[in-house]
Amino acid sequence: LLMHSLLVQNQRTHHPDTRFSHCYPLKRLRDECPYKLTDKFNKMIPYRGGNFFTSLPPVIKNLVIINALMLLITFFTGNFMYEKFSLFYFESEFFRPYQFVTHMFMHGNFIHLFFNMYSLIIFGIVLEHVWGSQKFFLYYMVTGLGAAILHSLVLYIDYSSQVAAFEAGNQYALQSMQDLLMT
Repeated sequence: LLMHSLLVQNQRTHHPDTRFSHCYPLKRLRDECPYKLTDKFNKMIPYRGGNFFTSLPPVIKNLVIINALMLLITFFTGNFMYEKFSLFYFESEFFRPYQFVTHMFMHGNFIHLFFNMYSLIIFGIVLEHVWGSQKFFLYYMVTGLGAAILHSLVLYIDYSSQVAAFEAGNQYALQSMQDLLMT
């Protein structure tokens, strides 16, 4: 009875997937509609059944698979993967422009991969559900590219300030040597 009253209150819930608009009177929740009521705020989330991994949204599932495969390949190939796909400083001999994209799939070890994928699953399920798969994937790529650009900018600023400090130190050292030699 409580479930029925909650569902009647929630008849006009908007969901971007209009294929299931017939569900919104939700008289037979389990039989007709692939969504289930989850909390006191009457939010609907996809229910796909099966085990944990098969119930993940498609973009998150594919990102987890790609990241795990990249780490597995890295274990077998060693430094080759790091030299080719990790993000290097743009003046490095190892830098390639495609590394702005590929660095998002590189991880140093299992713990690094685990916590990144844990965060992706925890936050990504909600975001992919709310935004949809295409917008979530676009968000993932834009934030990854933004992180690479910001990291490269910080490296450039840090490197150039160190070079400037080194050159200023060298100028001071040369001036001190000349002063010492003149006396």
